[in-house]
Amino acid sequence: MCVKARVEKLDVGVLINNVGMSYPFTKYFHELKDSEIADILEINIHSCTWMTRIVLGDVDASSRSREATSGMLLRGRGAIVNTSSGGGRLTSPLLAEYSAAKSFVQLFSKGLTAELAPKGIDVQVQTPLFVTTKMAKIRKASLTVPSPEDYVKCAARHIGYDAEVSPFWAHSLQLWILSLLPEPVSVAIVNMQHQDIRKKGMKKERERLQESKKGE
Repeated sequence: MCVKARVEKLDVGVLINNVGMSYPFTKYFHELKDSEIADILEINIHSCTWMTRIVLGDVDASSRSREATSGMLLRGRGAIVNTSSGGGRLTSPLLAEYSAAKSFVQLFSKGLTAELAPKGIDVQVQTPLFVTTKMAKIRKASLTVPSPEDYVKCAARHIGYDAEVSPFWAHSLQLWILSLLPEPVSVAIVNMQHQDIRKKGMKKERERLQESKKGE
């Protein structure tokens, strides 16, 4: 593995798994292309899993104690920050696969927290909501939607503390409020928001198709 060969030569103190991929816009699962389904699994789950495995390092399988031979395990120190999503903490209709993939990241991270804390390695999962990124398709920052720069400042301040955190205060507040609601109510709220996004996305998709036909 090319990445493994390169990383093994480095003294990685902090790994931030921030890669992610969602839907082009909110859709029913059966509306996704096969390639989209595969990419969501590969980028959100596989990359996070393997990058974590690489920086932790290898162990001597022949030794009874399975002692570490490289990486964070050998050095007995390090921090791993995995970016999940607020959607991974909620039932998210029309983002079913994406939210499930991010839920994997959340539980994977919390399990590793318990495994690796005695070995001197901190593992944290961060669960943001919307940030003004290309993936979110939101251009302007607001009270509840930070810019990438503002979000990163909040995220960096929280590294090394709680095992699970939503660093931006407005995201944390929104998730707390939703957690207080009965699940059918929170699902209905999320579904309503996602249905609205789907309508807008489908409209833009139709407009693009019409434009492409005109150019033929």
